[in-house]
Amino acid sequence: MDLKNFFPKSNTLQGLLTNIGLIFVAAFILLYIVFYVILPKITLHGEVITVPNVTLKSVDELEEELTTRNLEYEIKADSDYNKNFPAEVVLKQYPEAGTKVKKGRVVSLTLNASHPPEITMPKLIDSGVKSAMRELKSYGLEVGEIIYEPGMANLVLDQQVKGKTIQPGTKIYKGTAIDLVVGDQGAPLDNPNIKGLNYFEAETILLGSGLKIGEVFQQSIPADSAGPGTVLRQMPPSGQKVYTGTTIDLWIVEIDSATIEEMKIMNSGQNLDDGSGNDQ
Repeated sequence: MDLKNFFPKSNTLQGLLTNIGLIFVAAFILLYIVFYVILPKITLHGEVITVPNVTLKSVDELEEELTTRNLEYEIKADSDYNKNFPAEVVLKQYPEAGTKVKKGRVVSLTLNASHPPEITMPKLIDSGVKSAMRELKSYGLEVGEIIYEPGMANLVLDQQVKGKTIQPGTKIYKGTAIDLVVGDQGAPLDNPNIKGLNYFEAETILLGSGLKIGEVFQQSIPADSAGPGTVLRQMPPSGQKVYTGTTIDLWIVEIDSATIEEMKIMNSGQNLDDGSGNDQ
C-alpha cells in the first residue's frame, strides 16, 4: 500500500489534524508494545525468583533458604536485640518475603544480637526511691527487688545486681534488673545528748543509735574551757525527734593534725572540716 495514499493530504486544515492524530496513535501503540510487552520479557525472562521468608531463621538455615534459590545474602554489621527471640536469628530482611527479584539478588539481613547493648550505670545512691526508679527506666534498666534497711526514709542506700554493689559508671547490659537498697526510717527516736563528750565517745553513741555523723567543724576556744575534740554543739539538737539514718553535724574543740588523721581512720573516712564552721 502506498503510504502517500494512507495519510490524507495535508494541504487542508482537516488533513493536517488527521495526520497529527494518526502519528500520536501510532506512537502510543509503539510505546505500549515496548514497555509492556518487549521489555518485561527481556528483563525477567527465566530470571524471576520469589524471595522466601527467612525471619527467625538461623544462619545455618540461610544456605538452604536463599543460596539454593540462586539468591545471595549479606548480614548487616549493626544487629538489633529482642529478648523474646534466640540469638543469631534473622529479625529483618530486605527485600521482604514474597518480593519478585532477579537471579543473584542480594538479600540484606539483620540478626538478633547475642546480648543487649551496653550502657553506663547511673548513680542512684542518695536519690529518692521514686526518682531512682524513673531514672532506671530512662536508661532502659529494670527495677529489681526493693530491699529495706535502717536509714533515711525512702532514700537509696545502695544499688546492686544479684546482691553485689554496682558502682556508677560501670558498663552494664541494657535491661539488667537493678536491686535498690532503700532506707526504712522506722519509729522516731530521741536524738541523744552528746554535748561535752569527746569525739570518739560521741561517735560510738550516735552510730549505736542508728544515726550518722555528718560534717565535723572545729572551733578554737580557751585551752582551759574544754579538751581537744570535745563536742560543743550538735545539730539537730539533743532531744529532738529523729529517724534512723539521720545525719548529725558536730562542732568540736580544735585538735592537732595528728589527732585529726587518727580520727579519720577510726571514723572510716568521715569528713573533718578544719575551721569551716561557726557556732551560731
